[in-house]
Amino acid sequence: MAKIVSVEEAVSHVKSGDTVAVNGMMWVGGSKKFYEALENRFLETKSPTDLTLFSSCGIGHTMASGTTPELANRLAHPGMVKRIVTSHIQSFVDFLPMISNNQIEAYIIPQGTIAEMFHSAARRSAGTFTKIGLKTHADPRYQCGALNEISKDKLCELVTFDGEEYLFYRNIYPDVCLIRGTTADANGNITFEHEAAIYDPFATVQAVKNNGGIVIVQVERINGGFASPQLVKIPGRLVDYVYVDPDQMQTANVVYNGIYSGEIRAPLNAIDSSITEDTKSASDRPPAVRVITRRAAMELKKGDIVNLGIGMASSIGLDAQEMNLIDLNDITFTIELGLFGGVPAGSASFGATLNPDAMYDQASQFEFYEGGGLDIAFVGALEVDRHGNVNVIQSGKKAIGVGGFNYVTATPKTVVYCTKFMSRSNYSKGEDGRFVPVNGGFKKIVGEVEYINFNGEIATKNHQRALYITERCVFELLDGELVLTEISPFVDLQKDILDLLPFRPKISEHLKKMPNLCFEF
Repeated sequence: MAKIVSVEEAVSHVKSGDTVAVNGMMWVGGSKKFYEALENRFLETKSPTDLTLFSSCGIGHTMASGTTPELANRLAHPGMVKRIVTSHIQSFVDFLPMISNNQIEAYIIPQGTIAEMFHSAARRSAGTFTKIGLKTHADPRYQCGALNEISKDKLCELVTFDGEEYLFYRNIYPDVCLIRGTTADANGNITFEHEAAIYDPFATVQAVKNNGGIVIVQVERINGGFASPQLVKIPGRLVDYVYVDPDQMQTANVVYNGIYSGEIRAPLNAIDSSITEDTKSASDRPPAVRVITRRAAMELKKGDIVNLGIGMASSIGLDAQEMNLIDLNDITFTIELGLFGGVPAGSASFGATLNPDAMYDQASQFEFYEGGGLDIAFVGALEVDRHGNVNVIQSGKKAIGVGGFNYVTATPKTVVYCTKFMSRSNYSKGEDGRFVPVNGGFKKIVGEVEYINFNGEIATKNHQRALYITERCVFELLDGELVLTEISPFVDLQKDILDLLPFRPKISEHLKKMPNLCFEF
């Protein structure tokens, strides 16, 4: 039976050397009080040390450096954490210098694979098999997920079954898990009624309990009654310690919004109002970004099942609505975290959805993606090369991670990459109202990417359509090479595109101008 305790008592059960599994993504599912108490314990007692943080998503508080540490970043003290295994490292901002300086180990595993690994650990099988990640950074023939020189563990191996290649991940067995729910009832059963996403709480708890470990749950409130069994995500008999944080945030900037949790179904005009408000605030986005997302939105078709990635791609649904391209009722958005339908929230509430139709565990979502359930995916890119390979994980010492990228780009019929032509390229407005291209930053279209996270060769073999949209031009992957298919009406092909590329791309015989609608804002 779950025991209600203070957060200080809860963290006292974390021991040196433990592998701590965390359910959540940044503030969506984040447990602020846990990290505060664990940090305070370490500062006072120098214990626990040599922890492994194991999470399917980034569990830091922000992706911008120079802020006061919160969430997992509170644990970035020398000796406290030995290893991080996650899918997205960018939010671990206070750990990034330690990773770059080889002070702690760090590994990137695709988000969906980690979700499946919790299930494998729960049933104590040999491990997890998947084709997702073949011939990318995750593959042992490449970097095997490692982010620095001291990360030498081979977390996966290449195996062949019935003549086909797979990646095989051996289980990581957690000693402790941290879960956040909404309510603990009289029997300690945990419900998630105010949460914007569920993640994989039950599989994570099973993995810990079947390993003889400790389950810690943060909730917003205690209910003296009994929850409906249909709402319970974690049975109280599997919970060791519960503590309360009445001030837990639903997302980074929202305490509670019933439209995110699905407790309130907003009328369409209310959603339209939210979109209009968000789009107006997004009008401060650089012109280059607006051109890219508007052109990307034009790829949406009635009936599509869609995934929108983090970053500029997260606003494509809003752009489609603003441009009157499509009725949002005619397409279905999905989010990796296990949300189906509704309108994905962007910016600081990324990971939440307005009016979700269904909310379930993310492992099920990734199974849907892996099996080819998506029609189209929109994602960002750190680098793109002449063969259509895409790097999203790291450039130089700038570490980011893949998140669900491998899964959402591997199998959809169409994948659309949204990236600036250069890292700081943009448009300025001339006196006549014309857009004037501005150069700046490093090249994003390169001869060869530093890391491969989307493999153009595999996409070509699978007859997958891949578009690469920048503010100056659009490329398409054809026969294993980038082909220039559209250019902005405001650029000079030679001076503003070809002279700035490290290779000569093929140019379509039917080269077109990007639609004027991309620039009408």
